[in-house]
Amino acid sequence: MTFLKIGQLVQFHSTLLRHDATGTIYKHNLNSCTIEITECNLDDKERVHVLNNRIIISNKDILSLK
Repeated sequence: MTFLKIGQLVQFHSTLLRHDATGTIYKHNLNSCTIEITECNLDDKERVHVLNNRIIISNKDILSLK
């Protein structure tokens, strides 16, 4: 089991974005995290701007920890 911490850099997948993105955990809940997006594909740049660089992701959609 992997433990997630606030401030941890993670890579994640979201149905709102076309490609995987990288971000920092901003808030951690029981089954989800609010992630501040730091890196994303250019195709997703406009969508990330609309989301104010933050997105709520289920813990199971976090692909890898960096």
